[in-house]
Amino acid sequence: MKALFFFLCLGVFINASFGQWTISADPVGGTPIKGQSYQGIKGSPYLFADWAKGRVTLSDGSSYTNIDLLYDMLAEQLVFKDKAGNTLAFNKPVSGFSLIEPTTGDTLNFIQLSGVVGYLEILVDGEAPLYKKTVKSLVDQAATFGQPNQIKNVLTSSTYYTVVDQQLVKFKTVDDLERIFPGENIAERQKKYRLNIKKEADLIRLFDMIESEK
Repeated sequence: MKALFFFLCLGVFINASFGQWTISADPVGGTPIKGQSYQGIKGSPYLFADWAKGRVTLSDGSSYTNIDLLYDMLAEQLVFKDKAGNTLAFNKPVSGFSLIEPTTGDTLNFIQLSGVVGYLEILVDGEAPLYKKTVKSLVDQAATFGQPNQIKNVLTSSTYYTVVDQQLVKFKTVDDLERIFPGENIAERQKKYRLNIKKEADLIRLFDMIESEK
Protein backbone atom coordinates (compact mmCIF):
# COMPACT_ATOMS: atom_id res chain seq x y z
CA MET A 1 0.00 0.00 0.00
CA LYS A 2 2.96 2.34 0.67
CA ALA A 3 4.10 2.29 -2.97
CA LEU A 4 0.67 3.24 -4.23
CA PHE A 5 0.30 5.83 -1.48
CA PHE A 6 3.58 7.42 -2.59
CA PHE A 7 2.28 7.95 -6.10
CA LEU A 8 -1.01 9.28 -4.80
CA CYS A 9 0.81 11.81 -2.64
CA LEU A 10 2.78 13.00 -5.65
CA GLY A 11 -0.43 13.52 -7.56
CA VAL A 12 0.43 11.17 -10.41
CA PHE A 13 -2.37 8.71 -9.65
CA ILE A 14 -2.80 11.20 -12.21
CA ASN A 15 -11.09 9.39 -31.19
CA ALA A 16 -13.81 7.63 -32.50
CA SER A 17 -12.19 7.09 -35.87
CA PHE A 18 -8.68 6.44 -37.12
CA GLY A 19 -8.02 10.15 -36.50
CA GLN A 20 -8.59 12.23 -33.41
CA TRP A 21 -12.06 12.88 -32.06
CA THR A 22 -13.31 16.40 -32.62
CA ILE A 23 -14.02 18.04 -29.27
CA SER A 24 -16.24 21.08 -28.69
CA ALA A 25 -16.64 23.08 -25.51
CA ASP A 26 -19.30 22.14 -22.97
CA PRO A 27 -20.15 24.16 -19.83
CA VAL A 28 -21.26 21.18 -17.75
CA GLY A 29 -17.78 19.80 -17.10
CA GLY A 30 -17.30 17.44 -20.01
CA THR A 31 -16.54 18.07 -23.65
CA PRO A 32 -18.78 16.39 -26.24
CA ILE A 33 -16.99 14.03 -28.58
CA LYS A 34 -18.01 14.00 -32.21
CA GLY A 35 -16.73 11.85 -35.01
CA GLN A 36 -17.23 8.64 -36.93
CA SER A 37 -17.19 5.27 -35.24
CA TYR A 38 -14.35 2.82 -35.81
CA GLN A 39 -14.91 1.20 -39.19
CA GLY A 40 -13.01 -1.34 -41.21
CA ILE A 41 -11.36 -3.03 -38.24
CA LYS A 42 -11.53 -6.52 -36.74
CA GLY A 43 -11.57 -6.66 -32.96
CA SER A 44 -12.63 -4.18 -30.32
CA PRO A 45 -10.70 -0.97 -29.63
CA TYR A 46 -12.25 -0.85 -26.14
CA LEU A 47 -11.52 -2.61 -22.87
CA PHE A 48 -15.16 -3.75 -22.84
CA ALA A 49 -17.37 -3.79 -25.90
CA ASP A 50 -20.05 -1.70 -24.18
CA TRP A 51 -20.40 0.92 -21.45
CA ALA A 52 -19.61 -0.18 -17.91
CA LYS A 53 -20.45 1.34 -14.55
CA GLY A 54 -17.52 2.72 -12.64
CA ARG A 55 -15.80 5.32 -10.53
CA VAL A 56 -13.33 7.95 -11.71
CA THR A 57 -10.88 10.21 -9.85
CA LEU A 58 -9.62 13.38 -11.53
CA SER A 59 -6.30 15.17 -11.08
CA ASP A 60 -7.84 17.74 -8.73
CA GLY A 61 -8.97 14.99 -6.35
CA SER A 62 -12.66 15.09 -7.31
CA SER A 63 -14.33 11.74 -7.88
CA TYR A 64 -17.53 10.46 -9.45
CA THR A 65 -19.22 7.14 -8.85
CA ASN A 66 -21.80 5.01 -10.63
CA ILE A 67 -21.21 6.63 -14.01
CA ASP A 68 -21.10 5.01 -17.43
CA LEU A 69 -17.52 4.73 -18.66
CA LEU A 70 -15.87 3.50 -21.83
CA TYR A 71 -12.10 2.94 -22.03
CA ASP A 72 -10.83 3.40 -25.59
CA MET A 73 -7.50 1.54 -25.53
CA LEU A 74 -6.51 2.58 -29.04
CA ALA A 75 -6.88 6.27 -28.27
CA GLU A 76 -5.77 5.80 -24.62
CA GLN A 77 -8.80 7.79 -23.53
CA LEU A 78 -11.50 7.29 -20.92
CA VAL A 79 -14.87 8.81 -21.81
CA PHE A 80 -18.21 8.97 -20.02
CA LYS A 81 -21.89 9.17 -20.90
CA ASP A 82 -24.11 11.89 -19.44
CA LYS A 83 -27.79 11.53 -18.54
CA ALA A 84 -28.79 12.63 -22.03
CA GLY A 85 -26.74 9.84 -23.57
CA ASN A 86 -23.99 12.09 -24.93
CA THR A 87 -20.41 10.81 -25.05
CA LEU A 88 -18.08 13.23 -23.25
CA ALA A 89 -14.39 13.61 -22.56
CA PHE A 90 -13.29 14.69 -19.09
CA ASN A 91 -12.14 18.31 -18.88
CA LYS A 92 -9.42 17.42 -16.37
CA PRO A 93 -6.85 14.59 -16.48
CA VAL A 94 -8.06 11.26 -15.10
CA SER A 95 -5.82 10.04 -12.27
CA GLY A 96 -7.47 6.67 -11.82
CA PHE A 97 -10.68 4.77 -12.37
CA SER A 98 -12.50 1.52 -11.63
CA LEU A 99 -14.79 -0.42 -13.94
CA ILE A 100 -17.23 -3.23 -13.17
CA GLU A 101 -16.83 -6.04 -15.68
CA PRO A 102 -20.34 -6.38 -17.21
CA THR A 103 -20.47 -10.19 -17.32
CA THR A 104 -18.59 -11.27 -14.17
CA GLY A 105 -19.21 -8.28 -11.91
CA ASP A 106 -15.49 -8.13 -11.08
CA THR A 107 -13.99 -4.69 -10.42
CA LEU A 108 -10.93 -3.66 -12.43
CA ASN A 109 -8.84 -0.80 -11.05
CA PHE A 110 -6.62 1.47 -13.14
CA ILE A 111 -4.10 4.15 -12.27
CA GLN A 112 -2.01 6.62 -14.22
CA LEU A 113 1.66 6.80 -13.24
CA SER A 114 4.51 8.83 -14.66
CA GLY A 115 6.68 6.98 -17.15
CA VAL A 116 3.82 5.15 -18.86
CA VAL A 117 1.39 6.46 -21.46
CA GLY A 118 -2.21 5.68 -20.57
CA TYR A 119 -3.33 3.61 -17.60
CA LEU A 120 -2.02 0.65 -15.64
CA GLU A 121 -4.31 -2.03 -14.25
CA ILE A 122 -3.65 -2.75 -10.57
CA LEU A 123 -3.37 -6.52 -10.17
CA VAL A 124 -1.73 -6.55 -6.73
CA ASP A 125 -1.60 -3.50 -4.46
CA GLY A 126 0.95 -3.00 -1.72
CA GLU A 127 4.66 -2.49 -1.09
CA ALA A 128 5.42 -4.89 -3.95
CA PRO A 129 2.64 -3.93 -6.39
CA LEU A 130 1.92 -5.62 -9.69
CA TYR A 131 0.65 -3.53 -12.57
CA LYS A 132 -0.36 -4.52 -16.08
CA LYS A 133 -0.22 -2.26 -19.11
CA THR A 134 -2.41 -3.45 -21.96
CA VAL A 135 -1.86 -1.88 -25.37
CA LYS A 136 -4.12 -2.15 -28.39
CA SER A 137 -2.80 -1.21 -31.82
CA LEU A 138 -3.95 -1.50 -35.42
CA VAL A 139 -2.17 -3.83 -37.83
CA ASP A 140 -2.93 -4.03 -41.54
CA GLN A 141 -4.43 -7.29 -42.71
CA ALA A 142 -3.20 -8.73 -45.99
CA ALA A 143 -5.49 -7.67 -48.83
CA THR A 144 -7.64 -10.33 -50.45
CA PHE A 145 -9.21 -10.50 -53.89
CA GLY A 146 -12.52 -8.65 -54.10
CA GLN A 147 -11.86 -6.68 -50.93
CA PRO A 148 -11.95 -3.00 -51.91
CA ASN A 149 -10.91 -1.55 -48.56
CA GLN A 150 -7.95 -2.36 -46.35
CA ILE A 151 -8.95 -4.20 -43.17
CA LYS A 152 -7.09 -3.50 -39.94
CA ASN A 153 -6.83 -5.96 -37.06
CA VAL A 154 -6.73 -4.90 -33.41
CA LEU A 155 -3.60 -6.39 -31.84
CA THR A 156 -3.48 -6.67 -28.03
CA SER A 157 -0.30 -6.97 -25.98
CA SER A 158 0.49 -6.70 -22.27
CA THR A 159 3.50 -5.62 -20.21
CA TYR A 160 3.97 -5.97 -16.46
CA TYR A 161 5.47 -3.53 -13.96
CA THR A 162 6.31 -3.27 -10.28
CA VAL A 163 7.81 -0.55 -8.07
CA VAL A 164 11.37 -0.50 -6.73
CA ASP A 165 12.62 2.41 -4.62
CA GLN A 166 9.55 4.39 -5.64
CA GLN A 167 10.36 3.86 -9.33
CA LEU A 168 8.23 2.02 -11.87
CA VAL A 169 10.14 -0.98 -13.25
CA LYS A 170 9.19 -3.22 -16.18
CA PHE A 171 9.98 -6.94 -16.12
CA LYS A 172 9.61 -9.95 -18.40
CA THR A 173 11.47 -12.93 -16.98
CA VAL A 174 12.23 -14.78 -13.76
CA ASP A 175 15.79 -13.41 -13.97
CA ASP A 176 14.34 -9.88 -14.04
CA LEU A 177 12.35 -10.60 -10.89
CA GLU A 178 15.40 -12.14 -9.19
CA ARG A 179 17.25 -8.85 -9.74
CA ILE A 180 14.28 -6.74 -8.65
CA PHE A 181 13.58 -8.77 -5.50
CA PRO A 182 16.92 -10.14 -4.26
CA GLY A 183 16.45 -12.46 -1.34
CA GLU A 184 12.88 -13.41 -2.30
CA ASN A 185 14.00 -16.71 -3.89
CA ILE A 186 11.84 -16.16 -6.97
CA ALA A 187 13.24 -19.11 -8.94
CA GLU A 188 12.90 -21.40 -5.93
CA ARG A 189 9.29 -20.34 -5.38
CA GLN A 190 8.55 -20.86 -9.04
CA LYS A 191 9.75 -24.46 -8.88
CA LYS A 192 8.22 -25.23 -5.49
CA TYR A 193 4.74 -23.95 -6.38
CA ARG A 194 4.97 -24.78 -10.10
CA LEU A 195 4.40 -21.20 -11.16
CA ASN A 196 4.59 -20.02 -14.73
CA ILE A 197 5.01 -16.25 -14.69
CA LYS A 198 3.82 -16.08 -18.30
CA LYS A 199 0.41 -16.95 -16.88
CA GLU A 200 -1.19 -13.95 -15.21
CA ALA A 201 -2.88 -15.97 -12.48
CA ASP A 202 0.48 -17.48 -11.44
CA LEU A 203 2.16 -14.07 -11.57
CA ILE A 204 -0.50 -12.61 -9.29
CA ARG A 205 -0.05 -15.57 -6.92
CA LEU A 206 3.71 -14.95 -6.80
CA PHE A 207 3.27 -11.25 -5.99
CA ASP A 208 0.66 -12.09 -3.36
CA MET A 209 3.28 -14.32 -1.70
CA ILE A 210 5.87 -11.55 -1.77
CA GLU A 211 3.38 -8.99 -0.49
CA SER A 212 2.20 -11.22 2.37
CA GLU A 213 5.76 -11.21 3.77
CA LYS A 214 6.19 -7.42 3.67
